[in-house]
Amino acid sequence: MQKMYENEGRELIRIFKNVSEAGQDLTLILDIDKIVKPLGDKLLELGAGIILIKCGTPGLYYRTGSEKVLIRLEEKLCFPLSGWVEREGFEQSYVPEQVLSGTGAGEGASCVESYDALSGLRTLEKIQLKIAKGWKKHPLI
Repeated sequence: MQKMYENEGRELIRIFKNVSEAGQDLTLILDIDKIVKPLGDKLLELGAGIILIKCGTPGLYYRTGSEKVLIRLEEKLCFPLSGWVEREGFEQSYVPEQVLSGTGAGEGASCVESYDALSGLRTLEKIQLKIAKGWKKHPLI
């Protein structure tokens, strides 16, 4: 594994390029602990207070900064963030009933079920009902 990160990650780049050329989804081979979390560390180190890293079909990695950083954000946003200090997790994405288009795919499972980014959107109430009924999620990566 260490070899993948040597020489500015050239081996990792080669692997990703081969996977991409084979028509596979690169996000399906992401290692959360070895690739995504270190990226989160770096983003927080650079000063981000809240980060979201989209990991394709599997879902979304989130992480928040220290209390000091979030207090600064609270002041700018005029929104309380005290319950979000130093939190981290991975939220699996929902499995769409059908995929008609990739337009709007970054916004959720509902958006890919139509040919445009808007007509597949559901109301919050309909989404909550679907979740309550056991809307299936993609497996973790």
